[in-house]
Amino acid sequence: MNKKQSTFFGSAASLTAALALTLLTITLVTFVLSSCSIPTGGEGNLTLVLPDGGKFVTYTKGGPEEDRGPRQEDLSQLTYIIHGSGPGILSKTVQGGVGAISVSVVPGNWTIWVEVKYGVMLYAESAPQSVNVTAGGSNVVPITIGPPGLAENTDDFGGGDPDVKYAYFSASDAPDALDIYLRTIQSVAGNYVIYVTGTGHQIAPTGTNPSFTLASGVNISLRGDGALVKSGDVAMWQIGGSAKLILRGPTLDGNGKGDPVVRISSGLFVMESGTITGTLTASAYGGGVQGGGGIFTMNGGSITDNSAASGGGVYVATGCTFTMNGGSITNNTANNGVDGGGGVFVWGGIFNLNPPAAKASISGNFFSGGSGAQVFVNGGTFKVDGVSDTSY
Repeated sequence: MNKKQSTFFGSAASLTAALALTLLTITLVTFVLSSCSIPTGGEGNLTLVLPDGGKFVTYTKGGPEEDRGPRQEDLSQLTYIIHGSGPGILSKTVQGGVGAISVSVVPGNWTIWVEVKYGVMLYAESAPQSVNVTAGGSNVVPITIGPPGLAENTDDFGGGDPDVKYAYFSASDAPDALDIYLRTIQSVAGNYVIYVTGTGHQIAPTGTNPSFTLASGVNISLRGDGALVKSGDVAMWQIGGSAKLILRGPTLDGNGKGDPVVRISSGLFVMESGTITGTLTASAYGGGVQGGGGIFTMNGGSITDNSAASGGGVYVATGCTFTMNGGSITNNTANNGVDGGGGVFVWGGIFNLNPPAAKASISGNFFSGGSGAQVFVNGGTFKVDGVSDTSY
């Protein structure tokens, strides 16, 4: 099933806490989903029992104070949305401030999940839970509500995403709020999930503000459907040491500026979904992604509409390994008229393209000098399904 990821959530008896930029540590909340029979109607009754009367806690995060969650006096602004699929489709919305929610469904095997909204903001969610609802019996199933990604168990950091710090940025945040936050964690080892919605999140707001570099031990999973915009002629992301960046959904927009969107010196960049676009430079190698070392793995998403001297989409230098298992590299341009690689330019590095083409495609790219528009190799290795390819 397709579900949008949520914002963060925690549980406590108190509901008052100050909020600020967006770093938090989540305590998961468990409530009970019980099912019992309604013999007269031939239906099963599901009851969501919420802890502590449905009270939720807000968060304390470093920086200026900002309310981003419900206080005790405005619990009524919480909305619970119960979803289900099985013998039928279940969708029920209940206003907050209640201790239990009951719904009647047709007996059978159901998958149930819950979203919690605060105003229009998706505030928390549960992972999908299987429930066998019978007309003649009852069962009790614990359901956990928690932070982003819980409903999509990606396990980006291994071990069930241990000790993860969660952050949420929306269109209501200051344009440079995300940039400021990233600069505070760039050298602080840890696992971070950053959930971004809305557009206009500026990275490197001024040309004199240098790119930040993710240091060893800094692991970031970037999620949501928002857009990050490069507002200076510096790379949006620099990955160094043993750092890890995972892109799941957002758009990284070069905004017509110079330098690549993502620069890999070492470490790991994984692109699962999302878009890298908009770099325009006549001098830099690699418009979308510049691999000077480390590992770049592309499993999905799109690298499109970037322009660079060579490697309009991706540049793979000595010491870098680029493996493409899925996604698309399209409509990128190599503009120096000498070295090709409108799509991918391999200069001493390794490029592994794993078919089928339906999952991983390189097409519609341009090179002002003639041939080599899609892939251009100079001293490196290009393999298709493990076999060296010289047909480029």
